[in-house]
Amino acid sequence: MRFLVILAQAAFTTSFLLAYLASPRYCHRFVGYLEEQAVVTYTHILEGIDEGTLQEWRERAAPDIAIKWKYLHAPKKLPIKVQYCTLRYWQLPKEATMRDVILAIRADEAHHRFYRIYRHQRNEVICLCPF
Repeated sequence: MRFLVILAQAAFTTSFLLAYLASPRYCHRFVGYLEEQAVVTYTHILEGIDEGTLQEWRERAAPDIAIKWKYLHAPKKLPIKVQYCTLRYWQLPKEATMRDVILAIRADEAHHRFYRIYRHQRNEVICLCPF
């Protein structure tokens, strides 16, 4: 089974690479539609939380990566090139719940969807993604 998953990933990566070489605009639009579907999925999750079918997610605390921390420093034993600081991703307050995390993820996906789909409708040139 694991081999089939790896084979499917290799086939998709190869075909997507060839499609991107043929038409980058099509591939960006395709990824935009995937992100649009992610927004729909996260909206369904939020509805489930609000309706009570996912009640355990309403009270569950947000994972550490979503919580606002000042800085996370690498140990001083590492080489200088590896020592760096990173901010936590969504910078949510410490009392944030999984519902807050899903809201942040949905907003992030909606922003990417806008970038991928609607900029193409205005025939703007795609450059490196600023996100």
